[in-house]
Amino acid sequence: KARGGCGDGRAAEAAAAGAAEDAAAPIEAREVALARHLPGSEAPTRERLRDALKKRHAGVAVVVENGRKGNVASIARTAECLGISSIHLVYRPDQVVSTRGFGGMVEEVRSRWLSKLSKSATDWLEVRQHRSIAACAQALREDGYDALVATVPADGAVPLYSDGDDAAWAHRNVALLFGSEAAGLSDEALSFADVKVTVPQTGMTQSLNVAACAAIVLSEVL
Repeated sequence: KARGGCGDGRAAEAAAAGAAEDAAAPIEAREVALARHLPGSEAPTRERLRDALKKRHAGVAVVVENGRKGNVASIARTAECLGISSIHLVYRPDQVVSTRGFGGMVEEVRSRWLSKLSKSATDWLEVRQHRSIAACAQALREDGYDALVATVPADGAVPLYSDGDDAAWAHRNVALLFGSEAAGLSDEALSFADVKVTVPQTGMTQSLNVAACAAIVLSEVL
């Protein structure tokens, strides 16, 4: 039902236009930042980049704690393909270059490695590295993520394929936390989690690769 006179209508139109401009500003800034990765005529066009950025899922982020290089790259590749904007890596200072992860690497070296291993997927992602899960959690909260969701292979967690109240977390601004395959998420990371979810497994192996787990969880959340 229409409300108000012409003046109210014009004001509403002006407000809507202003909101559209505000929403477009971050996309334009991101486009400028990423355009340097467009490698000539064989690469995505500027229009394709702009279209991809418009379809990003702003309310979902990915966090990988102490992940191995190959798994981090695979998760990043899946995340970018599905429209995620950012991935957060957590490595403590003692997790140095000699580990199988990216801990201790300077940003330039890490970026080259990630780009190569992820088939350039990380060129189109915001990749942030944190020295502790506490610092990562704080950054996520400041960015508006109100549900830190830990993925765990444990009884007592919410099954991924739930509905009703058990699935309410998936409709919030969520940061999905994934740990290493060997140790899983740290106790500290679990202490920051608002929700713990698990991918139900009925096979004999009961051992799901973390990159495969991330793909399953992301496809369900999105």
